[in-house]
Amino acid sequence: MIRKTAIALAAAAMLSGPLVTTASAAEKPAKVPKIKLEPLKPGKIKLDPRLGYILVRMGPSNASEKPTPVAFVRINAATGKPFEPGDEEAAAPNFDRTVLVVVNAGRSFGEVDGQSVYLLSAYPGQWIISNVGETCLSLGTYQFEVKQGEVADIGSLWTAREDGKSAVPQLAGVTLSQDLVEFGTMMNIVMSTALFAAPAESTPALPAELAGFPVSKAALSPDFRMENRCQGLINRAASLPPMESAPPMTQAEALAAIDKMNPPDRVEAARKRAAQKAASAAAAK
Repeated sequence: MIRKTAIALAAAAMLSGPLVTTASAAEKPAKVPKIKLEPLKPGKIKLDPRLGYILVRMGPSNASEKPTPVAFVRINAATGKPFEPGDEEAAAPNFDRTVLVVVNAGRSFGEVDGQSVYLLSAYPGQWIISNVGETCLSLGTYQFEVKQGEVADIGSLWTAREDGKSAVPQLAGVTLSQDLVEFGTMMNIVMSTALFAAPAESTPALPAELAGFPVSKAALSPDFRMENRCQGLINRAASLPPMESAPPMTQAEALAAIDKMNPPDRVEAARKRAAQKAASAAAAK
């Protein structure tokens, strides 16, 4: 009986593992704090050393006008374009994934000369001002760098609907054609939003709560262009110079552009459809 009991205990130990927990088994991997990508709120601020930060002043901020939400998007270093959902992600700490951060007209660190001051956490890398409200700045925007462990001060962003009614001097004259301005209840479909960016060199002092942080003035690289990634209204930052017209095409360049828009398989498919339509019309006579 004693021998059978010993065998039974040994078998149970083999199935369930050692009865005594070793020191190595008891050790657990250190818990990595979750990375939070969001605007920081006033109060007790603690910067994550794995991230960088975007400091921006947004206006107008007064009783009659509020800034339109602005979205920032990170650039994929491999493609030079904004990240897309299907892009490959790197291993943790993941500084190469798709990142989108939005600043709205919510709680800020305070008002400075008619603007609200915001601080956003972001993965280090190259970023762009992607869109303002539903308007994509695909025709021209700004690019800037966010460095790990630092706060990138990108200056001031002023926003307004393009109806010529803004009290912001830089945007007061920015308006669409009058027929679009007077489009009635459907105006939101055609009314784009303008953005004027003033670099950090000309911005006022920081609120006291942010004055002690490692802030560096970020250079805004102008005229970054992209596809209409928002799939909505498009615009060009009002603080950029007007777009230059492309030089006229030569006849050969024009023919090549037409061929590119009409590849052989599409031309052949159109020819077959025309032939079938003609045959059907002849048979009906």
